[in-house]
Amino acid sequence: MKSQREPDDLLVIRVQGGDRCAFDQLAARYRPKLLRLIMRTVHDPADAEDVLQDTLVRAYRALPAFRRDAAFYTWLFRIAINTATAFMTGNRRQMESRGEAPDQAGQPSNPELQADIITPEDILLG
Repeated sequence: MKSQREPDDLLVIRVQGGDRCAFDQLAARYRPKLLRLIMRTVHDPADAEDVLQDTLVRAYRALPAFRRDAAFYTWLFRIAINTATAFMTGNRRQMESRGEAPDQAGQPSNPELQADIITPEDILLG
């Protein structure tokens, strides 16, 4: 059995050779740090978990082409940042197309959604 703290480079070589367990070790090693990084961009914990999973899938699929010119964690964290940014960009576009994205005043751009917002004045008058 391999050491739990086997260097990243050796684990990457094992993954590139077809060892899926080696990728599981890499994923477990960086999961908490990746989640913290992703949460800086994606503030919803459930969405951040989805982005984390997508990041790991993308990394696993791209690992055969990883040339080890940079440290593995640098490469992995770049994938996480790009995935989180793409998620937020796509999420914003979806909200805008549905009229749910906030305008500059912080109000939903869809008038029907604005009607459902209870303001502090409504509470005082209610």
